Amino acid sequence: MKNKENKKIDDSQEEIEDETSMSDEQDSGPTLTDKLRKEPWMVSTIVLGVMVAIFLVSSLMGPTGNVITGSIVSENVAGQALLDFANSQGANAELVGVENVGEFYEVTLSLNGQEAPLMVTKDGKYYLLPDSLVPLQRTSTSTSQSQPSETYSEEDNLKIQEFSNCLSNKGMKIYGAGWCGHCKNLIKYFGGEENIAPIFIECSDAQQNPTEYTDLCNQEGISGYPTIKVNGEVYQGSRTFEGFAEATGCLVPDVEIIS
Repeated sequence: MKNKENKKIDDSQEEIEDETSMSDEQDSGPTLTDKLRKEPWMVSTIVLGVMVAIFLVSSLMGPTGNVITGSIVSENVAGQALLDFANSQGANAELVGVENVGEFYEVTLSLNGQEAPLMVTKDGKYYLLPDSLVPLQRTSTSTSQSQPSETYSEEDNLKIQEFSNCLSNKGMKIYGAGWCGHCKNLIKYFGGEENIAPIFIECSDAQQNPTEYTDLCNQEGISGYPTIKVNGEVYQGSRTFEGFAEATGCLVPDVEIIS
């Protein structure tokens, strides 16, 4: 009888210990969800960790099992494409570096101080996910040649066009791309595509497709946008009317920006 009573006591103690252990686990602290709510930066850390694991896999193939091969762009172009796409999605990204890894470019971006390597197809149009390719879509915001400039008056637009013609005669060329943010800013500074047309050469359109000038850009060794040359020599001065005038001898246009 005593053995049976002792066994019952032992069983009761084990049940109490199990319940206590479960209670301790439940009350051990905040859950991962609670932590993520209080510290949202952890989300980006986890996402980056997953992305790193995904993009360092050895099977670097497209969704159909075939590597995407289009018109190959340079490492700088592919890196800039991914950077522009990331920032267009609201990320505060910086380009760390680009490496050629066989059928892809490995583009490393810095997001919130953490580095994330991403695989981009060599045509610069997609980045790689486990089962799909995500397009680096962009919307061109450049001014159409059929639209008048809203930056300057009609008279000042004519002055800028004369200035551009002078720059062209002096051998200045600006090699750009339809998806390049700095190129768009420069076009806007000139008052639109019509004003800058005499010196602007579009190497790649807004969807990163080749243009009629792509071969020329390749011959000139253009690897970043915008690249400005004067008589074949790279210009690294200020991208202003004053800087261009000093480099070529053309007169600075006397214009006023419309507020």
